[in-house]
Amino acid sequence: MFENKQDKQLVPMLSILAMALLLTASLIAIRSDDGGRPYVFTSPRGEQVDIYGGEGLYRFDNTYKAIGVRSFDWLSLVVVAPLFVLGIYL
Repeated sequence: MFENKQDKQLVPMLSILAMALLLTASLIAIRSDDGGRPYVFTSPRGEQVDIYGGEGLYRFDNTYKAIGVRSFDWLSLVVVAPLFVLGIYL
C-alpha cells in the first residue's frame, strides 16, 4: 500500500493535524459560549422559533440545536480526542 517511508509518515501526520483541528474547534466553541440569551423569533412563515441568542458560534441557532451541538463539542473534547490519541499511538 505504501511505496516508501515518506508515505508511511503521511497518515500519522494527517491524523495529528486532524486531532489538532478537532481540539481547536471544540475549545473555541466551548470558550466562546456564554450560556445564551434565548429569545423568540417569528419565521417568515409565521412560526415561533426559540433562538439560543447570546454570544458564540451558536447564537443564531434554535435552542434545541445549539444545546445538542454544544454537547457534541464536550463529547469531542472528553471522549473522541483521547480515543484519537490512543488510535494514533497504537
